Amino acid sequence: MQKEQTVCPSYFGDPEAAARPVGEGLPPPALIEMKYQIYNHTGSDITVVSRMGIPSTMKQDYRPAFRNVLIRVELVFSAQLRESLDSILERASDTAIGNLAIFKAARDAGRHNKWASGASLMLDFKVSEETLREHGGTIYHHETDLIITFCDVDEAPLHPYSREGIRKNNLKHNPFVRDDGSFGYHIEIVDNAGLYGKFYINLNNEIWDIKPTKSNLKKDGIYVTSNHKSVGGRQMPGKLLSEHPLTIEAAQELGLFTSYSDALTMGDHSGVRKKELLDLEHSNKLLSADLIRQKQEHESWMQRNEAMLSEKERAYKEQDLAREARIRELEEAQNRLEHQMAMEKLTLKDLYDQKANTRKDTGEILKLIVPVATGIVAIIGLTRPLWKKS
Repeated sequence: MQKEQTVCPSYFGDPEAAARPVGEGLPPPALIEMKYQIYNHTGSDITVVSRMGIPSTMKQDYRPAFRNVLIRVELVFSAQLRESLDSILERASDTAIGNLAIFKAARDAGRHNKWASGASLMLDFKVSEETLREHGGTIYHHETDLIITFCDVDEAPLHPYSREGIRKNNLKHNPFVRDDGSFGYHIEIVDNAGLYGKFYINLNNEIWDIKPTKSNLKKDGIYVTSNHKSVGGRQMPGKLLSEHPLTIEAAQELGLFTSYSDALTMGDHSGVRKKELLDLEHSNKLLSADLIRQKQEHESWMQRNEAMLSEKERAYKEQDLAREARIRELEEAQNRLEHQMAMEKLTLKDLYDQKANTRKDTGEILKLIVPVATGIVAIIGLTRPLWKKS
């Protein structure tokens, strides 16, 4: 059963200039050597850029029969690796593709050199002038990992997998930072060794966590992409990418912390306490000022109310006095009316009494008149015959 291949993690090392040892003889033979030989048979000068990021100009050596760029790669294997190479090529099937198929075909055809101390194999890669021009004068040759261009050294594009090339590509294709006038700030933490957990950042007193990632194209570090940076009050157009080492110190300089509590306090617990104390003192001053203002407003309100109450009391007293005077007037009027009514009653009683007395006297007279009249009638009756006789 064929073992499943896994993605090999990338490692980014820092090169050092090598010095040939002095007085120690020649260095031991290398296990493997790779040699590049590049021939410019086009009609124009070309620039070649390797992954190391160093561009080199190659003058034209025009060959009408070829009109191409020839890249010859020579692989030199030591005796230790020759046996291993033979074993790999023996196991390779006839359906092998890529360089492995080329190696196998070259070995089967006897187009490789063998000697006791090792073996060598040369591979030729050809890029025609027409192919270069059809692609705009610049190509990335995948098999040899080279940029080939008609541009001058100063205008040659960056190698896509050089550090500067990766940097530019990340900056160009970062979806979080745009050139449409909006502000963008993107942080990416690459931790291929898995040494750290989450990082935390405090933005506007809100805590956000950032989980480190792994990348085959980036070394360990903190990558900050931003735009519209202001320098001295002047806005710097375009995107900016800064790289920082993956250390606690570098992270803290960027406002990144390894714990939530540190992010909450910005790494300064005592400073936060001081700030909290200052905030409390400020709040207390505001409360004191508000209390004084409230007291002043209350006193002013009380004074206004007292003045209003005094005015109302005076008005109430005047109203009371007026009502009392009116009551006295009504009482006096009522007394006068009652006195007048009493006098009228007495007068009326006197009238009634006089009338009663008059009626009584009249009755008495009438009583006297009747017998008198009767007597007179009787006298007349007695005397009438006497009148007739006479």
